[in-house]
Amino acid sequence: MNFNDYLQNYSGYGVTVTIIDTGVMFDRENTVHYRYENGSIINGNAMSYNSNHGSVCAETILHLAPHVKLNDICVEENGTITENALICALNFANFTLKSGIICICLALDEYSVRLVEILEKIEKTFIFASGRKKMVSYPADLSNVIKVYYDNEVSGVKVVSENAIAVNFEEIKSSSLACAYISGLFSVIMEAKALWQFDEIKKWMFPDIEKPILEKTLILPEKFTALFPIKYLEYKDKFIDSLLGYYDDNMIMRDFNGVQLLESYKTVCVNSDERQKIIASKTAGDYFAGNFINGTQDNKIQLQSHYAIESDYICDITQPIIALASFGYGASKFDLQLKIYNNISKLGYNVKCSTYNPMGILFKDFTVFEYPEEIICPKLIYSINKSIYESSITDDTDIFILNVGGSIRAINYQNRYDMGMLFESYMKAFRIDVVLLCVNINVSIDTLIFEIERLKAAEIAEIIVVVSDNEYDNSTYERAGGMRYFKCSLDKQEAYAEKLKEKYCSNLVHMLNDFDSIDVVEAMTKKFT
Repeated sequence: MNFNDYLQNYSGYGVTVTIIDTGVMFDRENTVHYRYENGSIINGNAMSYNSNHGSVCAETILHLAPHVKLNDICVEENGTITENALICALNFANFTLKSGIICICLALDEYSVRLVEILEKIEKTFIFASGRKKMVSYPADLSNVIKVYYDNEVSGVKVVSENAIAVNFEEIKSSSLACAYISGLFSVIMEAKALWQFDEIKKWMFPDIEKPILEKTLILPEKFTALFPIKYLEYKDKFIDSLLGYYDDNMIMRDFNGVQLLESYKTVCVNSDERQKIIASKTAGDYFAGNFINGTQDNKIQLQSHYAIESDYICDITQPIIALASFGYGASKFDLQLKIYNNISKLGYNVKCSTYNPMGILFKDFTVFEYPEEIICPKLIYSINKSIYESSITDDTDIFILNVGGSIRAINYQNRYDMGMLFESYMKAFRIDVVLLCVNINVSIDTLIFEIERLKAAEIAEIIVVVSDNEYDNSTYERAGGMRYFKCSLDKQEAYAEKLKEKYCSNLVHMLNDFDSIDVVEAMTKKFT
């Protein structure tokens, strides 16, 4: 799109722009100064500011649109910029100053529901915020804000989507200046389109942008039986309706009343053992499901791909989110997820789950993701957020239970493949209310406490440690192919749990089987429902 005609013939006359930054250190006839102080916006003074960042950004706006009415709100207080100050400034810019454009040339690493709420109230104002191409920052990455960032791979201005604009000029080499540039550019466009409504201008600027659609890639037979560990039969009332039976230990096909099935049905073999990377040719089954099966096979059940879900922003999710994570391998996350899912459902809540364990394809209310071969951020963060957000508004969900594949970080030097990056993406994608951190008894308690403190620093409300019923074969600790594990005795689990309670918190340490009790699950659920 060619903007030169607008820049040559218009100057932003009649348009009000508010720049929220570190203060503008110059006085012009069309510039008014304000600043944040003790929870309020008061009159400011250009001579009292000590940062040149806001001034450079303001100059960029005025260079393109010299006749705008420019309001300057300094949200820097004692050398820091807080979310409280930003929220107060947004409220003042929209409801008091009646701004047509709000330009935020700074970024926060975290956000709260309060920031989302004020942004949702600002409906007919263009809000531009500086962002980052490959990282998430706020408010730029929230849903009704237009993210503007510097991208050396584009030339000029590129409209990436209705929520993102990339900029690259000789004189614009930062996202802050890119945000100011777009704010000035939109000022002259708004003057030229003075008789147009907000929605008309946005549609003209961002034409033919379609809303991302959540693609469904999982294809199961209409009626089938499945080959899977029979320990999961205790949850048979949670199986999907099209699953008619299972194979017992003698490979006899039975229905869920234990009666032998004589009619022939298609069979799905679920590779629930993450250590079994390849399905051998002799393995029984018409279809196969698993994270480590060759994707080119015609008879592989395609799990949901994160990268098939397109988005470029983050939506707030109001329902409580329980995240299951692990520090290490073989920590029984899926078994824990089923216990919690089963009991919370008994309490009358509508529960939705996601997992990377292919066993999830057999259960109602489960979305099963293929573990991503590559962690690409922020694309993965947007995708995770979008998939859960879509469910939050369409399925009348009360609670989400999200099982995050992999570990929060590697526990040895041989198995570092993307460890921790998937969980970090989940933490950026939405607010997590409770983390259930699953561990094996071989994990050092001091190291575990360090990791818990690291998670607390990310403002997760509560971290419950769950001791797995597996333990490691220590002789495999340095194996590049992955550590081996086997069942752990109850005595060992209890001993580890008691030592951990002494160093952490008694009521935040459980063993896996504790979650068989509906009372334990109800006590946890009451904290956020």
